[in-house]
Amino acid sequence: SSRLLGVAPDEPPAGLTTFEDLLHPEDRRRTLDAIHRSLAEASPFDVDHRLRTKDGDFRWYRSRAKVHCDEHGFAHRMAGSLQDIHDMRLAQERLAEQTHHMAAIFSLTPDAFVSFDSQGFITYASPAFEHLTSVRGETVLGWSEEVLLAQLNAMSSEPLSAETRAALHHEAPQLERVLLPMSTAGNKLLELSVQRGTGASVSQVMHLRDVTRETELARMKAEFLSMAAHELRTPMASIYGFTELLLTRADLKPEKQ
Repeated sequence: SSRLLGVAPDEPPAGLTTFEDLLHPEDRRRTLDAIHRSLAEASPFDVDHRLRTKDGDFRWYRSRAKVHCDEHGFAHRMAGSLQDIHDMRLAQERLAEQTHHMAAIFSLTPDAFVSFDSQGFITYASPAFEHLTSVRGETVLGWSEEVLLAQLNAMSSEPLSAETRAALHHEAPQLERVLLPMSTAGNKLLELSVQRGTGASVSQVMHLRDVTRETELARMKAEFLSMAAHELRTPMASIYGFTELLLTRADLKPEKQ
């Protein structure tokens, strides 16, 4: 323990008072409470906390100890170990911060994202997933690809295509775009795409997007252009005919022209 703190074996003197003095103020109360609880219950002690090193900085450590009792069953000492977990703790905090940022970003987008682990089970569903499918994100956690596929099939007015099933089962390259008409959840038209993962912990990410309004606008635009083309075709035919007549009938009288 002295080596981990950067001090000599007898500097400072070992003891609970020294340990308490080295504890970070924010960790002192809960750590000491855990010590007293272990002594009172003769239960194992296992706590993460920060200690002040010789250079004055605080580092994260994990303290583990076993309570030893006398012949009457009363605790009289604790013996254990001290492990430096500072780098691991900082990495966990950075990961938690990144996860928090990603969750904040996902909460702002109307699109839904579902991620699968290396075994093909769902580990995350963004908040929009419930809005688009009426299925709670917590419900699908731990689902396999097959279970999710069956759920989407049950909610769709049209069975998923073989291409979609192949993409979910890693049998096809990236699934660019598949339309999924929902018979539930407000009869939305969802666009589904799947992106393969490149890391060891994420095998693929599914993206769901509501394209109901977008598709309806595209249909209305196509109908308008078709109608406009039809309505313009009749007068344009007359204009084209008379223009051709003027070009080919130069012998007509000027007043006729």
